[in-house]
Amino acid sequence: MGYQASKGKVNHIEDSEYDISDYDLVIIGTPVGAGKMSVPVRTYLKKNMDKIPLLACFCTCGGSGIEKTIEDIGNYVNTTPLASFGVKSSDIKDGTYKNIIEKFVSDVI
Repeated sequence: MGYQASKGKVNHIEDSEYDISDYDLVIIGTPVGAGKMSVPVRTYLKKNMDKIPLLACFCTCGGSGIEKTIEDIGNYVNTTPLASFGVKSSDIKDGTYKNIIEKFVSDVI
């Protein structure tokens, strides 16, 4: 995943049966690989970037790259996310992920 992600690759994914322009808010989540969003998420955004009404996003990773990846998602679809968060493996181990997710939920409600 990391090599293709680091090169900004896209690939083929099936069309969704749902039209995201029917929704008020789209929440995108991706693992971080080589400091980038995953290739399937990049591909999905490329296919649907003009249909996203309002965006929120999140990332998961083992260490670093969350802020840059969230920034890249916003830049890729040319919008600033309404809310975003990232969770590192250390956040899972020490339990701080709960507060991070609760804040995100309150920001999008």
